[in-house]
Amino acid sequence: MIPISAKRVALEAVDLVIALEKYPINSEQVERRVWSLTGQAGFLSRLCHVIWKYEALKKAAAKGKD
Repeated sequence: MIPISAKRVALEAVDLVIALEKYPINSEQVERRVWSLTGQAGFLSRLCHVIWKYEALKKAAAKGKD
C-alpha cells in the first residue's frame, strides 16, 4: 500500500501545482487540493508508522529471545 499511497501524494502535489497556475491562492479549488494533499500525506505517514512500529516490535521480540 505504501507505493500506491506515495503515488497518490505525488499526483495530488502535481494537481495542486497545476491549480496554483490557474487559480488564485485563496480560491476554493486550491484549498480543496491542499486539504486533499494533507489527507493523503497523513494517511501515508500513518501507514509508514504502523509498519515501522511493527518492524521495531519484531526486532525487540527477536532480541529478547536471544
